[in-house]
Amino acid sequence: MHHKPLYYFIYMKRGNIFLVFAIVLLSASGFAQSIQGMRYQAIIGDSTNAMANTTVGMRISIIQGSPSGTVVYAETQTPKTDAHGVADIIIGNGTVVSGDFGGIDWANGPYYIKTEANPAGGINFSKPESLRVTYGLYAHGPAPVVPVGSGRIDNSASGNKHYVGEFYGGGIVFYVSKDTSGAEHGLIVTTTDLSTACIWSNVALTLIGPEAESTTNGRANTAAIIEQEGHKRSAALLCDTSTIGGQTDWYLPSMQEMNILWNNLYTINKVLIGDGKDETTPLEQAAYWTSTEDEATTFAWYFGMYDSGPDGDTAGTSYKSEMYHVRAIRAF
Repeated sequence: MHHKPLYYFIYMKRGNIFLVFAIVLLSASGFAQSIQGMRYQAIIGDSTNAMANTTVGMRISIIQGSPSGTVVYAETQTPKTDAHGVADIIIGNGTVVSGDFGGIDWANGPYYIKTEANPAGGINFSKPESLRVTYGLYAHGPAPVVPVGSGRIDNSASGNKHYVGEFYGGGIVFYVSKDTSGAEHGLIVTTTDLSTACIWSNVALTLIGPEAESTTNGRANTAAIIEQEGHKRSAALLCDTSTIGGQTDWYLPSMQEMNILWNNLYTINKVLIGDGKDETTPLEQAAYWTSTEDEATTFAWYFGMYDSGPDGDTAGTSYKSEMYHVRAIRAF
């Protein structure tokens, strides 16, 4: 199996107890601009329960170049989680360990945010239960920006109609945002896998090119895959022809759309498991195809829905003829 390093997705190495799922909210419209602070929310807990109303220790490091690159800024914070186990901080407002957050040249990236959490509340991060998450910031454009309160953790305060974990539109909501007019938009994932063993495409030796290489536009990728000459079978076609939930506009998610889903995996699977219906099944700890083609002719990107994937990776590339899980998404 072929792997390549990522620069805009979350990498995770976890201990034996605690999980963190995080949302990063940016105060600037792009990374080339000066950023004074970043809103960062993380759900802290084990596989079944969040750590509600608990003071936790966090160390945040900004790393330049690669996940193992130079730390240009580091700080510690000791936030108290809310009733849902959410730690809410502003990166840049903590106790400085090294560097100058305001002096970071975001255009000289990529940069990575490494987060370490100590559930005991201190700032010692060498214990086995400490968790480390690295979120990549790509300098040529902002990561998906999720408005505060758009998830189920703070829906009442935000005034949003929809929330992460809501059964809606033929599936379950895993992302919500508002446009400039205040209208809500979001992403919905099917409540069950379309397949547990499907190839990316039967046209496995031909490069589609830029039309299928988007990391953000899964709908466009899906169309490009299906339009290949000689196409007969693919993960994209499974999604495109699905009528799950009475909907007909499902598509195979791109890498970043899958990354957002992975960020909310704890909430989504808790809801799906708790529903208890035959037609709803949680996402498995398995590799799922994305619609993003690799620049190498015979490879495409998969995303691993693992607590921690192979060597800590959650994603990689593999031969288009490999058999992986498939789950579709749609937008509203």
